Amino acid sequence: MIGGMKRIRAVIADDDASMRELVRETLSREGAVVVAQAADGLAAVELSLEHRPDVAVLDIQMPELGGDTAAQVLRTLDPGIGLVLLSSDPSAAAPEALSSVDAVLSKLEMARLGHAVRDVVTSDERCGSIRIA
Repeated sequence: MIGGMKRIRAVIADDDASMRELVRETLSREGAVVVAQAADGLAAVELSLEHRPDVAVLDIQMPELGGDTAAQVLRTLDPGIGLVLLSSDPSAAAPEALSSVDAVLSKLEMARLGHAVRDVVTSDERCGSIRIA
């Protein structure tokens, strides 16, 4: 537990291994535990269903299945999961996918990731309740 709260469990997905490591380090500094990592959206969905994390942090553009589409699938299969999209171009997300996610964050603002994830996980609302540009 961190500050009286349970540790946040996260799945992260990015096709860039160095970005996955940066996300893992950022979340770890905030007290979260990364339970699985994926290099594509399809693996992110499978790992999320296997590990049942509190949140999935997904790159928008990945092979097999983009993070925006993976988020839509995850929202359908696990409505309680927190979903954060990361991208160097947040406007690249499909508009219909944005209604499935809780936050969109630019990779240029990684310092805000830990707070965004904690806000998403502790919010009682899902789907578009938090927007970070």
